[in-house]
Amino acid sequence: MTILQKPSDREGFIFEVIRIILLNDGNMNKQKLQRVLLGCGVYVKKPLLDEILKTMLEKKLIDPNPKVQKPKIITHI
Repeated sequence: MTILQKPSDREGFIFEVIRIILLNDGNMNKQKLQRVLLGCGVYVKKPLLDEILKTMLEKKLIDPNPKVQKPKIITHI
């Protein structure tokens, strides 16, 4: 289990972990993100998670309004 005390712990790897989770699982609320991180063995307290997400938004590492792709409809086989 990795417990983060500040965003720069472990050379800031939390930024990459969150980006990968959001790219694979899509947009989610903070509580769900915290649960997914915990499932990955990374514990981040809510105030720190808020700080991390704010920093990621400011640095444009994550998109606050990700575009949802419409599913492709196959009309021929």
